[in-house]
Amino acid sequence: MSKKTKAQRQRLNQKRQKREVRNTLRHKENQEAVETLRKAKKGEVELFSQKITPIASLGKLRQATGDPFPSSYASIKNTNQVPFTDSTSTELNWASAILQNESQTLNASIPALQNFNRHLILENHKEAKAALENIKKTFGVSYWYTDATLLLAEYSNGLKANRDTLQSIVATNKGNAITQIFAIFSSQRAERKLSSANYLKELELFCRKYQSDNTYSRFISLLKFYSAFQSLSEFPDLPHILYRSGTFPAIDRLNNYIRVSQVLHATGVTDAQHHLSIQATANAIADTRLLNLQILTDPATPIPAESTRDQLISLADAYTVGDYELSLRTSRELLHEHPDRLEYYEFYIKSELYLGRESAPPFKEGSIASRIFYSLRAAIKKTDDTPEALQTLEKLALSLDSMQIGSQIHAYILSQKHPQHPLAPKVFDGLNATAATAKLATAYPTQSSALRFLENLGRTYPGSPSVELYTDLFNHNPSALSGYEIPTNRKRIYRAHAFYRTGQLQKAISEYQGLWNNRDVSQPLREGVLIGLFQSFLAAGNLTKCASIIADAFLTQRHLLTSLPIAELLAAYEQQEDNRSHMQDISWPIVYFIVYATEGRNRDNEQLHKTYDNFLSAHGLTKPSELSAVQNTLPQAKLIFFLRYLCVHEVMDCSIWFESTAELEAERIAVCQLLLAIDPGNSESYNQEISRLTQVGMIRKAIQHLDDSKVYIDTAGITQSLDKTFRERFDRYIVFSQLEDRLRQAFELHSVELQAGKPLIITTNDSPQQFSELFGEIKNRFISSNEYGLDSYLSVRIRHGTLSGQLRSQFERESLITRKNATDGVYDSNDYWNDRVFQSYGPQISARADRYLQDFSRQVDAIIDAVKHRWIQIKGPSNNNEGLFDFDYSDSEIKQLSASITRLIAQNAKSSTIDDYAIFLQEIFSALWQRTEASLARVVEKIKTTLRNQLTTSIDLMAANIFNLHQDIRHSPFGNAITRCRTYIQNETETVAAWFKNANDKTAPDFDFILLANTAEEIVKNCFPSSHLSAQTRVSPSATFRGNLFAFFVDIMFILLENIVKHSKVENPVATISARLENNRLFIRIDNTVSPHVDRENLETHLGRINKIRASALTPRAIRTEGGSGYLKLHKLIRYDLERGNDYSVSISAKDSTLSVCIDMDATRLMA
Repeated sequence: MSKKTKAQRQRLNQKRQKREVRNTLRHKENQEAVETLRKAKKGEVELFSQKITPIASLGKLRQATGDPFPSSYASIKNTNQVPFTDSTSTELNWASAILQNESQTLNASIPALQNFNRHLILENHKEAKAALENIKKTFGVSYWYTDATLLLAEYSNGLKANRDTLQSIVATNKGNAITQIFAIFSSQRAERKLSSANYLKELELFCRKYQSDNTYSRFISLLKFYSAFQSLSEFPDLPHILYRSGTFPAIDRLNNYIRVSQVLHATGVTDAQHHLSIQATANAIADTRLLNLQILTDPATPIPAESTRDQLISLADAYTVGDYELSLRTSRELLHEHPDRLEYYEFYIKSELYLGRESAPPFKEGSIASRIFYSLRAAIKKTDDTPEALQTLEKLALSLDSMQIGSQIHAYILSQKHPQHPLAPKVFDGLNATAATAKLATAYPTQSSALRFLENLGRTYPGSPSVELYTDLFNHNPSALSGYEIPTNRKRIYRAHAFYRTGQLQKAISEYQGLWNNRDVSQPLREGVLIGLFQSFLAAGNLTKCASIIADAFLTQRHLLTSLPIAELLAAYEQQEDNRSHMQDISWPIVYFIVYATEGRNRDNEQLHKTYDNFLSAHGLTKPSELSAVQNTLPQAKLIFFLRYLCVHEVMDCSIWFESTAELEAERIAVCQLLLAIDPGNSESYNQEISRLTQVGMIRKAIQHLDDSKVYIDTAGITQSLDKTFRERFDRYIVFSQLEDRLRQAFELHSVELQAGKPLIITTNDSPQQFSELFGEIKNRFISSNEYGLDSYLSVRIRHGTLSGQLRSQFERESLITRKNATDGVYDSNDYWNDRVFQSYGPQISARADRYLQDFSRQVDAIIDAVKHRWIQIKGPSNNNEGLFDFDYSDSEIKQLSASITRLIAQNAKSSTIDDYAIFLQEIFSALWQRTEASLARVVEKIKTTLRNQLTTSIDLMAANIFNLHQDIRHSPFGNAITRCRTYIQNETETVAAWFKNANDKTAPDFDFILLANTAEEIVKNCFPSSHLSAQTRVSPSATFRGNLFAFFVDIMFILLENIVKHSKVENPVATISARLENNRLFIRIDNTVSPHVDRENLETHLGRINKIRASALTPRAIRTEGGSGYLKLHKLIRYDLERGNDYSVSISAKDSTLSVCIDMDATRLMA
């Protein structure tokens, strides 16, 4: 037994020794293979394949690059064992050589991935799931697989399934941070309700944490390239992106290799080695994107006939010759089979547009395919739906980035929104085409290359009308396709294109102009006509014509301008030394308005102001209301637009012809009155604006409310400025706050290969973080918004001259201070007191007294300067944290506010009486106003104590120094001035302190009925300047009403007085207004004379109908649409806005020639 056991042990030892020898040998071979690869990469690029292939054939390649088709994420290597060269060409060729060795499996994977893509886009979730499982079984996991898994989870079962899937990926891959980070952002990218703008904001917030650290710069470039390619206009670190993806699964390596190659080609950064790499890779791997790269690199590349290209060229041929029925029918059939090819969508939609009809696509309603279809249709039609459609397409391009159709959509968006993008939209579109067709010719940089390609394509497809058309166009043949019966307008635009390309600009302009003036030319041809006309005028140097057609297009079909390179026109215009020849044309200020309004840039722009002023000056005018004198010489549509949208406060404020807010408002009222005359269709809008401006002016004139309060934040304006993406982020925050804790937790990721032992913290999915970001954005607008924020009002109303003028004036009143000389910075001598007092004591005393007064002037200005630039500021580094307006919130304060709002929203969910969003904003503003009130209290205290003491101390020191020069000076007029000035300081610091009070929402002060009646009368006169209305008002007894009701009462009185003007038919109507308070009830009566020309029978019928108005009639729709008398709105104002409920009555009667309206209401809570 012991012998047998001993023999067994010997055999086991022998086996173990042999295994160790084999392992040692295998390790040595692996190390030798890796070393061979390292040496090979340092060698000649041409020998890469020669060196790599033998190692790959021995199965040793993955020792350096990792498993190309890993069964789990854990198998993905974190480090690359071959050296990094920092050479784009070397890394590209190395990646190509590696990929060629995996070509057989990669070629098998391509149709499998396309099959999944089609099912997902059609939202055949069961089939997509089966396809995805088969892909994992056959080709392993990859980052493409991560994207696909998260997309399928989101679109099949919603956000919870998406987050569950993400949690699973993160939890099972704790050693692979790259996988985890990619998954986290892929999860967000897949969210249906997260817009592209908000997704990119989330990503940017993460990147910003590490951007300043050079250690992370390459990682950030990789992350953005992978997770946000659509947002990039610069492409740094391409060699590192290729190198780092060298350990990725082969499917991801291929996609990164193709995308980097596309970037290099589109941006024109290629060389011979790049071309060789593309050719070798395209010959080995049957990916259409590689073939497109090869064909665009070498136009002589053989183009084989294959089914997809056959279908596309056949479809293009039918469309080219105008057989839109065939084009529509064919594209519909192809779309049903291949919803992952954007070209079929375009042919379908454009054929429908030419046929003048629309139909539902062959997809499930609400599917990804249907969203692509409807959004692309809206984008192509160029209607008011176009901007939102482009946003949807941007989101789809981002979500479907791992698919070829995602890149095709991205190329379309670039062509529409960023035609000058570094990726060259036409080139990028060609690189991602489903197959090379004649359209690819537009992606070549030269005419000769395009023609060579077309010649090559023509050999495979002889007699193809689409190939012949592009050949004729690139040969600049004005008689393109003369042998075919194609629609006349299509022939004309081809002819115009040819004239433009050959420099026959006048002929091109003539053709384009004819098409542009032809209203039967519809989309999509009209867009091409506009671009051609614009480019022809620009090439001819006729800049004003360019401006004119831009303005015309904007006023008729503004979304045609999305793909127009307006920046080229502005650059040419601004480079001209003398623009006087352009100044008279109203189109120029409109063009600048379009640019700064549509691009979201600040409208307070020098060029916009300059063209506005130049236009008025060129017509000998100073104010826009004066355009009434020349209105018949100007295009009416452009004049209306100019007056309505450009002649507003923020633009007119740049003019030297207005000295006060009141003058600006008066001019805007005059502009609205001119608009009432020339644009009666929008009279309601102009009347409302006149009413608002008049009301503000009357309040200011009567009580000076706005001048008394210098501190104001326009919370209503801030609310309106929060765009759709902010609301979307709020909705996402609410959804996340309702998820289980495990699904909304932050992630801590280690081993990311950036800094040893230092984890990356991903918190962008965390609900508290989302609240903090939302709160931070509102807080920033509350504080810093140029239009609505606190700091802007502090600057305009206090810091910009007002404070300095108010405090300095008290010293200047007694001539105690002088001004600083702008040239040398020295304060002027005080001639006033020198002449009256000091010179009588001799030159020595006079000189010393003057120096003391100069020093005093400097001290006063230094004190005021500190108040302006340190105290009356938002606390921050720019003022050494001395700013008295403190809006710094600790994490605990933000969490407390978040919890409070969450509780309120949860309570509201039970009744749903108020919108969650309204609660959120109300509570945020309330918190910010509380912080503002606390800051205001600090400011008041600081002014009443520190400022007062500093000024008093300064004047006391100056006075003591001067009094010590001679004992009689104390009893001179100078001494009396010092005494008075001390009193002024006490009074003025009280005045300045009073500025710092809350003027929240610009609530009017309490008011009496006389002011109310006068305001309403003034509004009606401004709205109907030719009516000559006059009103006589009696009030008994006098009473003061609450200021927050002012606007509602004005609306009521306006309705009553407006009816007199509009319906009494009296030339100079007179209204007798009476108001009385009796037994806690308010009675208002208005009498007016009615003309004999008023139809009495119709009047009695109408009065009867008005007297029967009941609460049930006050529906929102009725109130909005009721036109004639406005009495439904009047009832709404009394019942709801004045909160009178049922305790009121309105009656109207006619006796003889007098019409009387009587209103009786409960007066509770109306009085101040």
